[in-house]
Amino acid sequence: MIIRPATIEDRESIAKLHRSAFPEDEWQKVTNLAAQLLQEATPAGFSLVVDDEQNHVIGHVAFSPVTAPSMPDLRAAILAPLAIAPDTQRQGLGSALVNHGLDILTEEENHIVFVYGDPEYYGRFGFTAESAENFLPPYELQFPTGWLAMALTAEAPPTAPVPISCVPALQDPTLW
Repeated sequence: MIIRPATIEDRESIAKLHRSAFPEDEWQKVTNLAAQLLQEATPAGFSLVVDDEQNHVIGHVAFSPVTAPSMPDLRAAILAPLAIAPDTQRQGLGSALVNHGLDILTEEENHIVFVYGDPEYYGRFGFTAESAENFLPPYELQFPTGWLAMALTAEAPPTAPVPISCVPALQDPTLW
């Protein structure tokens, strides 16, 4: 297993991966999101892939910057999307990708990372609803229990609600 930064040349492989990993009613949105994030030039954002022995992309994760106008010094990111090829799921690849990304964010001195996903899955990494509760996502959530965060530093969490903004690729209410 090799984890490496994703490149624009991985675009088709990543699209194929997301098509196979997500249900029919979701894969198009997620595939478009992954492609847009690969194209957006944000210094604080990055995508990672995991290749198998034949150099096929079997896993992908993206992290993009998040801003909070009321907290200009906040260094934050959001994890989205994450996909693992169905025939290689439950082998630790998703965990390896997420942990590798969290290590990078920690090294880059980010304060917090957000995710909108399954609390049971992401809770294994330390994501909690409590860490996210005073950070307001950019759109109303279809599944509010999926709004999670994990502090990467000992910074005190805000005591009042803080609206956050995401990169253009995530500025689509249907993703939330």
